[in-house]
Amino acid sequence: MGAEKLQKLVESGEFEKMSQEEKTNVLVAHLAEDLKPEVERIEASLSTTQFHYGEYMCLLGKCLQQYGRKWAMATAVALVEAGANRQGVGWAARILGLA
Repeated sequence: MGAEKLQKLVESGEFEKMSQEEKTNVLVAHLAEDLKPEVERIEASLSTTQFHYGEYMCLLGKCLQQYGRKWAMATAVALVEAGANRQGVGWAARILGLA
């Protein structure tokens, strides 16, 4: 979902009519789209930790520090949705106390 689609959804008032679960799904999908290039870069790189958990831990750690636990948890879900290694993201999230 592109930024324009999300903006139109908000401006039309449809976003406010959604359930909390629907809103979360829309926002995670939007975040996953934004994270896709970074995930592709990480997954294509030489892994210095198993399943790239070190790179994902760094990314999630910054997110946790800057935006808090809920946003970091949503980012972890979005990373997997964007194609990140599920096990690598899971390990990173557990190390950071998110899972």
